[in-house]
Amino acid sequence: MVHGVLLRELAVLYEAFAVADPLAVELPELPVQYADYASWQREWLQGDVLEEQISFWRAHLAGAPAGWSWPPIGLAPLCKHSGEPGFTLNCLMS
Repeated sequence: MVHGVLLRELAVLYEAFAVADPLAVELPELPVQYADYASWQREWLQGDVLEEQISFWRAHLAGAPAGWSWPPIGLAPLCKHSGEPGFTLNCLMS
């Protein structure tokens, strides 16, 4: 469903840009909004369903790192930006 909506909206917007009139496009309002989904999920995710989900994710994530460290080890060295448009990759290649 989400992919269909995304592709449909991208097609409409692409067509509008192709004819050089992107401001003339009005995307239709979706019949289901995120708040509707969140409300449904909150109602569904209770009792036995909630316990099943918690058990699944605890088992699935067993042994995973407890958290993330930032910056990640092995980050590429910082590149100095010249202020010119564009970018270079040579500092990332060393």
